[in-house]
Amino acid sequence: MQIENFINLILIAFGVILVIIFAIWVFKQFIQKNNSIIEIKNAIQNKDYKKALQLAFQYIKDKQPFPIIYLYIAQCYEALYQYHKAIEYYEKLIVLKTNENKYSFKSDVHLKLGELYEYLKDKDTALGYYKMVLDKYKSNPTALIHAAGILFEREQFVKAKILLENYLKVVPADNKARFVLAKIYYKELSYFKAAYLIKYILKSKNDSLVFFGFEIYELLSKIYQLTKEHAKILGLMESFIIKKQHLEKAMPITILALLALGQKKQASDVLNDCLPYFPISTRSEVLYEIGIKFYNAGEYYQAFNLWKLAHKMEPSDGKLTKILEKHRLLIDNPFLENIFTSDSDNFINYIIKVFHVSSKEIMDYTDMAIINKENSISAVVKTPEPVTPEPFLKIEDVVKGLYNKKPITLYSLYEVVDTCKRYLFYSKITIVTGKEFLSFFNLKDASSVSDSRTIGEK
Repeated sequence: MQIENFINLILIAFGVILVIIFAIWVFKQFIQKNNSIIEIKNAIQNKDYKKALQLAFQYIKDKQPFPIIYLYIAQCYEALYQYHKAIEYYEKLIVLKTNENKYSFKSDVHLKLGELYEYLKDKDTALGYYKMVLDKYKSNPTALIHAAGILFEREQFVKAKILLENYLKVVPADNKARFVLAKIYYKELSYFKAAYLIKYILKSKNDSLVFFGFEIYELLSKIYQLTKEHAKILGLMESFIIKKQHLEKAMPITILALLALGQKKQASDVLNDCLPYFPISTRSEVLYEIGIKFYNAGEYYQAFNLWKLAHKMEPSDGKLTKILEKHRLLIDNPFLENIFTSDSDNFINYIIKVFHVSSKEIMDYTDMAIINKENSISAVVKTPEPVTPEPFLKIEDVVKGLYNKKPITLYSLYEVVDTCKRYLFYSKITIVTGKEFLSFFNLKDASSVSDSRTIGEK
């Protein structure tokens, strides 16, 4: 009996020793593992990424893969600008973590992968990862702003707008995102919304020019132009004109607004004031571009003068030679300025003299005029271009409202386009163009035109 007890005691002691040995082994393994991880972490903190990688790969070789090691490897490759390798180990990390169902950590990795793929210009894959994050965390600001940026680049404005609106609820101070949203509103023709956001940015940042450049002012100017708030454009551009900053854009915008307000003298003054601040080599091009704006505003002869001046500066410029040749008929017949003018009073005075009518018989429009005489109706086209369907049909509509059995004559320096010739109205009218037009409107004594209204009315 005593022998059995002694044997049992020996066995128990042996078992205890084995347990202690195993515990010591486990503890040593734990300490070694922690020490290895600490060494890798320290190497990363010291920016010794190559050493960190050597330790990490040795750890994987000696032991089974551990998620944090893959994270460290990915971070090292990212720091070494080896982004494809970094992506490889971030994706391996996702596989490991998926089994552990740790979504918070996994979402961070998805976010990092999205950023790396976006940097490598693989926007499809990047967008996929951002969407994975947003599926779990709808208000993640990084995923929202990056996904919105990709969608905006692809002109998927509706989707980008939703993400940006949500993003600004989370990060309301981000004016860069607010400006992108303003651009989307502008493209959607929501001008007042776009203007509101831009004015908010300009009000909240005194250094908006530094952060956004001239683009933000240019966009607001376009909105004001579309909403016919031309005076606001002048206020917005005033400091740039005074300080002679960003003149290559600020000057044309200002001149366009002045022309829209009918202030052509002020427009010319701005051009004369600013032109010396442009390099001599670019002044011809500046005059050409500004000439186009004068022409489009109906100031044709002012445009011709600018183009002639530009041509003197650069005689070899083909486009200037071509545009002057195109309008040679008008340039050689300066009396036509009385017809092709935005000055309504001057135009009406001239028409009174030519047609021997009173002002009451003249219906003056922007691009045409109707002279309703007792026995005839005359239509005068006020633009030096071939007559297209839009003004042609407008003339027809106006004439229909008058006594339509009167003979109708259409006066246009240039012919009507072929499309107009297919309309029934074309067969009912007489058209005076070209030399006949010049002969009809060329008064021998144009100096008395300024007094012709009174004479005509008498």
